[in-house]
Amino acid sequence: MSSLSKARIGIVTWDSPPFTGGLGKAMLILEEDLRAMGATVTVLSPSTHRLLRITKNIGGHLLMSLLLPLILSQWTSAHSITLLIIPGGPGGLFLFGKPKRSSLVYLCYHTYLQQAAFVPGEAWKRIFIPLETASYHKADRVCCFSNDAMQVLLNDYGLPSAQFLLQSFDPAEWETRGMERDPDLCVCAARVDRRKGVDVLLQAWENVKKNIPTAKLVITGQHSRLSEEEFHNLLHRASIAVCPSYLEGFGLACTEALAAGTTVVASDCDGLRSLVSHQKTGVLVPPGDRDALADAITTLLRNAQERSTLSRNAKCDITQRFSRSRARDQLQAALSPLCSV
Repeated sequence: MSSLSKARIGIVTWDSPPFTGGLGKAMLILEEDLRAMGATVTVLSPSTHRLLRITKNIGGHLLMSLLLPLILSQWTSAHSITLLIIPGGPGGLFLFGKPKRSSLVYLCYHTYLQQAAFVPGEAWKRIFIPLETASYHKADRVCCFSNDAMQVLLNDYGLPSAQFLLQSFDPAEWETRGMERDPDLCVCAARVDRRKGVDVLLQAWENVKKNIPTAKLVITGQHSRLSEEEFHNLLHRASIAVCPSYLEGFGLACTEALAAGTTVVASDCDGLRSLVSHQKTGVLVPPGDRDALADAITTLLRNAQERSTLSRNAKCDITQRFSRSRARDQLQAALSPLCSV
């Protein structure tokens, strides 16, 4: 029997259906994994609490952080929550007070320090670092999903420790479906957001079209009407997936493309460079460099053999590195001591 089989776990997240980004999807995967391990899981989000619904239209995760003190203690008591899990950092939540009868785990994908340092025009987000740091220091455990984020937590935020977790991901769900690839089709799964670098891609695409007039680009993101099945099919039809971000926590869209056998062109940035080995499993370009991005896309569109080699290597690498069962084992090992307190 799983040591989490009697645990009553609460996940507190702003990014809830309909998801704004990858963080919401990651929280859904976490919920599924915890339930699979036998835990009773309750989610507090704008989708499940009427007071928080307004934050989907006004104020976002920052307003939800301000509203949490009004409801969190009552909610944890009502559902007999013994362990709280909250995502921090950009898109996550600040915590101004810790409920007395619950252990607290914070999840960190990337930090405000990284966002301020690497994303053009977002240096002002340094103002959130004290709140972020204070929130992490309230936690009984902080878990992260990249070594880049871990180093920031330890060296810049002064945490005494942080635990690395493997992101739960099943490569088998992205196996090639026998669809014929469109040699001219590129796809970018990203919302139109400065951090995601979509503006750089659109500038680069002008040069791609000059060199390859038949090239096609599909951008699918926050307001896409594609179902999960339709997105799977799109990714399997595309020859290239472009990930032009300035920063990622864990590049879920990039990982999905690698597992699907779609050749990846990605930024050489935190959260992506750990997923892509340059010229072995994909191609890395300097973040924000539209000319380098255009050259990489153009070169790969013209070279089917190179795409085939990179995608084959990538699928093998992702299959070896990621396992949902292994991720669940790590998660259970991290949470079990807190559930038995």
